[in-house]
Amino acid sequence: MKRLLVLVFLVACGSNTKSAPPPTPVATTPADAGSSAQPAATDPPKKEPPPEEKLTCPSPAVAAALRSCDGIDATIPTQTAIMDAMQKMAMEAVKRPPKRGKTEAERLAPRPISKATAEYLKLTRTYTCKNETSRDRGEIAFAEGRAYFELQHWEEASVIFDELALGSGDIVGYAAQLALAAWNVLASKLNRPDCFHTMEVRLPQYIAHLCSSDTMTPRRADPSTCEQLKRIRDELKASPRRSGP
Repeated sequence: MKRLLVLVFLVACGSNTKSAPPPTPVATTPADAGSSAQPAATDPPKKEPPPEEKLTCPSPAVAAALRSCDGIDATIPTQTAIMDAMQKMAMEAVKRPPKRGKTEAERLAPRPISKATAEYLKLTRTYTCKNETSRDRGEIAFAEGRAYFELQHWEEASVIFDELALGSGDIVGYAAQLALAAWNVLASKLNRPDCFHTMEVRLPQYIAHLCSSDTMTPRRADPSTCEQLKRIRDELKASPRRSGP
């Protein structure tokens, strides 16, 4: 399981970003500015898992809050407004001290969400809720997920990346890797063994969705991503079971 953690977490931190296409202005989060590039994305369908796949990781309350658009009645923010909010968040992140803690669990615990970050997340959530038909929705959602990921809000990040991974567009393979990375941190380091079960459920679905060899279904992820997903799936099968259904 330690090997699994290293594999997934290296993927999340950009071990394969050399092959990533150039970023679009919105797809790059503040924490990634000047570092790894993110690919463009088309608008993925917004969906929830089928009833038989309801899982406890991420927690239903977190998932419901992020999927809900109730109470969002603002006008659609412009991409310029989102970029401005992103720049403010980036300036704030530069001043943020390194995360410290006596234990690994303390160092991996969620960071506080500042006022600038909250404003950015409000804009991205409004955009994705109010502009579901836009081709830019996937890019905005991916950027939102990366913001949560950088702040170590693993559950929130996994909700967004899981939705993107089951959608369409160039971003789906990256989203699947980051969703798995978030769940693995929760399961391996933050005492959430139910997240191992989520990985066991999602991996076959990701592989079927992203790596189909059916000539009628286009492959959505590159071969190296598919090989990594299959290796993680096989390692999970071979490891002692730590979670219930």
